[in-house]
Amino acid sequence: EPRECDTCQTTRYSDRFCERCISLHLQSLFDTWTSGNEIIDNFVHQCQELSSLPTHILEWIPFDQFEDVEKLTEGGFSSIYTAAWTRGNIYDYDEDKKEFSYVRPERVVLKRLNNSSDPGKSFFNEVIINYLS
Repeated sequence: EPRECDTCQTTRYSDRFCERCISLHLQSLFDTWTSGNEIIDNFVHQCQELSSLPTHILEWIPFDQFEDVEKLTEGGFSSIYTAAWTRGNIYDYDEDKKEFSYVRPERVVLKRLNNSSDPGKSFFNEVIINYLS
């Protein structure tokens, strides 16, 4: 049953966490990380403002969180790799502690942009399509 959040007074739909409080928590962390590219940072920020369900939060992941990186193939504007993500993705949120719970470790597929200093519109279109599906 939807109910009002005691903290932010918006409608919440989960018994375990408030979606708006998670979004506000993510926004408070914006200044604690950077990809080194303002376009990418803004893109991740926008995605985090739109989706605050723990299993659907798009994140910037520093490369040092990957191990056993192996190249699979090279495509038109990127190279494809597999790796073990040592921290793993977010799967839950503890509302009292204001912290995320993570799956560890997880095999993932990585894309390395051939021209990562200037990510093109086609790359972000692909990310959006995959993110929304």
